[in-house]
Amino acid sequence: MKLATEEFDRISKALADPQRREILQKLVARRMNCSDVHAMFNVSQPTVSHHLKELAIAGILDKEKQGQFCFYQVKAEVLSAYVTELQRRLGRAAATLRLGSHSRCSKNEVAVHRRSSIRLYVHDTYSRICRNIQSLTSHYT
Repeated sequence: MKLATEEFDRISKALADPQRREILQKLVARRMNCSDVHAMFNVSQPTVSHHLKELAIAGILDKEKQGQFCFYQVKAEVLSAYVTELQRRLGRAAATLRLGSHSRCSKNEVAVHRRSSIRLYVHDTYSRICRNIQSLTSHYT
């Protein structure tokens, strides 16, 4: 499965929230409804419901309605595709960073160096996210 850029961005945005990542970690272990998830966190039920909805809209969770309850389950194939795309993009960013030079720089080169520093920060952040997601997906293999 390959993710389109819009899907990748939507998942990245959903996973930017630390509470959503915690919820996702709980859902990796088993399928749960909103009440089950709510019992594990010290936040209101509407907040948990909102986070579950955002994760489902991002395509990370599968939502199944049974009577008055909605059960959520992690979509392993989507999460795996996200990790693969993240690694691909990070590999490209890392290659770009290695091309930089630290000799005397023109104004343009200084701007490039600053962008490289920002890319490095982004790379580190994505690396942490990637490790978290890989630990989540390891439950499925």
